[in-house]
Amino acid sequence: MSRRETTVRSQGPRRAALVVGNGVLAVTIAIAGCERDPLDGTSLAGNLGPGQGPAVQGGAPGTGTAAGGASGSGAGGAPSNSGGSGGGTIGGCMTISTASGVMNPCGRTVGVAFSPEGQLVATATQTPPPNIHLWRLSDGAFVRDLEGHSGGGFSVAFSPDGKILATAGEVQGGADHVNDPTIVRLWDVATGGHLRDVPAGTGFYADSAQFSHDGTLLATAGYWGPIQIWRVADGLPLTSIPTSNTVYSARFSTDDQRLASAPSLMGGVWNASDGSSLFSLPGLGEDMNDAAFSPAGDVIATTGAAGRLQIFDAAGTLLQAWVGHDVNYTSRVLWVGPDQFVSDDWGGNVKSWTRDASGTFGPSGSWSLGTQAMGTAVSPDGARLVVGTGAGFVFLAL
Repeated sequence: MSRRETTVRSQGPRRAALVVGNGVLAVTIAIAGCERDPLDGTSLAGNLGPGQGPAVQGGAPGTGTAAGGASGSGAGGAPSNSGGSGGGTIGGCMTISTASGVMNPCGRTVGVAFSPEGQLVATATQTPPPNIHLWRLSDGAFVRDLEGHSGGGFSVAFSPDGKILATAGEVQGGADHVNDPTIVRLWDVATGGHLRDVPAGTGFYADSAQFSHDGTLLATAGYWGPIQIWRVADGLPLTSIPTSNTVYSARFSTDDQRLASAPSLMGGVWNASDGSSLFSLPGLGEDMNDAAFSPAGDVIATTGAAGRLQIFDAAGTLLQAWVGHDVNYTSRVLWVGPDQFVSDDWGGNVKSWTRDASGTFGPSGSWSLGTQAMGTAVSPDGARLVVGTGAGFVFLAL
């Protein structure tokens, strides 16, 4: 079964329908070979404030054929790259809105990233190629599509100097094509040229490809097999960390000495230089876990089972745990600053949590997107988020 089929299962994220509890909250429909939530401009409320839903941005409803992207509905989408006269496209949108709360219906968006200088946003869509897309933030103009991955794109990450884009995704044909070297790829941001494939041993898809903070290393993780650390300069594999389950993220600490990951059920922190285990991160769910070091490296935030959020100290001691989401799958946890992080879930909720003087994290903001929330990134200035969703992607002001 591929990720584009309409049954959710525990091995591997983002399979299809959005599930809350034991019931299907929103199903997806196939359009030109990809999944999209059945949302239109009239089903989403006005501009987004805390607790509100987003509006759809774009031009007139499309009249083109599949070659130019699916025709839009409701308020319409941005013009198609080729053919037709508008509507949301599968491969990308010619112009996006960076206004807070305006949905850009540019395909089912699983991964998002800001460039480090704040000039570009990149997205990975669960669509046929091209499924990696870049836009300019100053005016929302389309920059380029990259071929990406034959079975869909899942993750994007800029190198710290902004020159390289790392992407991770699925190989067409699913489990019949394991360890294909194209599941992790490196691209030249300035030209869009393909630099190198990283032969991650993660089965038929990779969920994560993340740079170290100094830009010299790349950590990869996915469906099965080890978490691997590679030297960016020449693609040499340096460290391999065995895992027994699907891994949804693997992130470096700020000093690049440690690596936190969030596989199914049990996460962990490892020494990045030799792969030795430092401590475990328990309390995770069967699917869609995440773990991230705070900027100061003093604590680690994780998502967990049944909407649970957890804070561990730098030695792995559990400091705080609470139910932050009422949806089974919490997609991402992301630090905005030393005392604030955000989390999102498959119910379309994005929530902010801030540490008070006692060291306890409490709610400090929330938004409802009206569609499944997935990849999340914070702008370099910490002023806004971009969130990938089942309907496209949206910017949120912090």
